[in-house]
Amino acid sequence: MRRKLEPIDYECPEFPELKFYFADNLRFTAEAICLYWIGEIHVDSSLKDSPILPRILRHEVEHYRIAQQIINEKSELKRALLIFKCNLWDFFSTLKNALLLFLFEFKRKKHK
Repeated sequence: MRRKLEPIDYECPEFPELKFYFADNLRFTAEAICLYWIGEIHVDSSLKDSPILPRILRHEVEHYRIAQQIINEKSELKRALLIFKCNLWDFFSTLKNALLLFLFEFKRKKHK
């Protein structure tokens, strides 16, 4: 079953080939995902009006940048180090994004 994708009005000058889309029900696995092999980034539709959407998009663009480095690296050792760096960076960046998302949601519900 092909999911309906809604384009996101976001451009990345560094990677003009990248396409950005909102996808329904992605949040059950992740808020966003970088599909580097097809040059797309998908973000859960629930984040359309989120103040951290630009941060999430930048996070996924960074995944794309690192994936391109890994693909183009000739040295197995350097490739392994880049993968390790990506995983470590991803853990802390995702934790920061999750905390910010929680705080924004908490503030929003508190003001209702």
